[in-house]
Amino acid sequence: MANYKVYEIKFKDGMVYYGYTAKPFKMRMAEHIDASQKGKSILYKKMRNVEYDCDARVIQQFPTMKEALEWEKKLIKNTPHQFKLNTSWGGENGENNYRRWKQQDIIKKHYKRKRTKYKF
Repeated sequence: MANYKVYEIKFKDGMVYYGYTAKPFKMRMAEHIDASQKGKSILYKKMRNVEYDCDARVIQQFPTMKEALEWEKKLIKNTPHQFKLNTSWGGENGENNYRRWKQQDIIKKHYKRKRTKYKF
């Protein structure tokens, strides 16, 4: 049976990131550190700015992925906006919807211009 973990990465100024993984926790943190070398997300920029001075810990372990994702969602939702480093609402199983939101905005702007362009 898989062991799903919800974890937090917390910075001294109160900023926090919540995530979930089925991988060993140390492996997941190593992936975050590797990705942060060139990553452009808010979390990775923050990690570089504070020179990786942050605390990471497993908050809770769950037997099912669904439970872990729901818990991650609740933690992100209950975190005040000014302290959030998550760019999505959570519970996507690694699928970050931030890019999709941006694409939708671009599509909406394009069609909005197209519709207004032909009005007489």
